[in-house]
Amino acid sequence: MVLLRFLTNTLQNSSENSEPTESLIHYNIKDIFGNKETELADSYFDNKEYDRAIIEYQKFISNSKDYDEYIVAYSLLYQAQSFYELNDAETAKILLNKLIKLYPNTVPSAIGKEFLTFR
Repeated sequence: MVLLRFLTNTLQNSSENSEPTESLIHYNIKDIFGNKETELADSYFDNKEYDRAIIEYQKFISNSKDYDEYIVAYSLLYQAQSFYELNDAETAKILLNKLIKLYPNTVPSAIGKEFLTFR
């Protein structure tokens, strides 16, 4: 959660003097999408059971071709965050680069770019 909060604050602060756009508005995936398919992964993530969250996010990501790109992008971001919380920064960076490549025009991608810039 530290990474997501830090990066979200960074994005919000960088856009304080500009008009908000969709790409800069922070929102919580669970509040917006209420995605049943990631509910278990989100629950594990919220309970700091990151190893389980990683597995559940991967199950969703592997079968996500019919879902909105924001749901998949946020799942990748939360999966990267889970690896980061387990002190596996290298895997987190790999996932963030994948996120940026696959979903370049999303909020999660912008957050991923900010993280990689500071690391």
